[in-house]
Amino acid sequence: MQTDIGELVDEKCGLKILSMEKVFSRRNEVYLLQGLNSEDMHVKYVLKLNRRTSVAPEVSILKGLSAAGLGVPTVIWSDEHTILMEYSAGILLADIMYREELIQRDDWVEALSTWLYKLHTLCPQGDKVLCFPDLNLRNFIFTDSDIVGLDFEAAVWDRPERDLGGLSAFIINSDPMFTSAKYDAIRRLVNSYARRRPIDLEKVRDYLILEMRSAAQRRVNQQEILLAKIRDWQDMRLFS
Repeated sequence: MQTDIGELVDEKCGLKILSMEKVFSRRNEVYLLQGLNSEDMHVKYVLKLNRRTSVAPEVSILKGLSAAGLGVPTVIWSDEHTILMEYSAGILLADIMYREELIQRDDWVEALSTWLYKLHTLCPQGDKVLCFPDLNLRNFIFTDSDIVGLDFEAAVWDRPERDLGGLSAFIINSDPMFTSAKYDAIRRLVNSYARRRPIDLEKVRDYLILEMRSAAQRRVNQQEILLAKIRDWQDMRLFS
């Protein structure tokens, strides 16, 4: 299979592949490619293969967001089920969550707040905005100054509080869960965004709890602690 992919990329893009590494993805086949382009320059690309449905909608969204100046991967080439994108160097937000000294930094928080605000200003529909489809922290790369969002298989229209609450849930219940540094991080994120536009802090909490309930359904071994924390938060002002 990797040979077939390599031949396809070579044929369509003139890339001589030197290495191909499969990387983690729950829904798709994703590969990190390193090779030589037609000018014999070393390049790194990410190839995403979706065998279930057409990738055309995602390609259209990525190109539109890139043209609007949002941090998303640049599409190099695509066909019905395949997208070849530029590689974005940096650290996954999921990996930041394992290191308290990184969690406490303001740079990634401000970059994420700015990225969300830019996304939410594109094509608003009444009180609803374009939201990020999958808020899993593995779908965000921090590049030392900016955020790159990785997965736009479908557009989602909702209130801006949906993204803030959902991201807060992924941050606070990442391993190790419910640390003081992570509570501080989600408050800094929400406060940073609130300086850019008015938001309903109670709705942010409600969306956080909604995502926590979804997490409790997915993570059976942690279900009891997640549901207990939700009960603690029901009448608590998490953000102010």
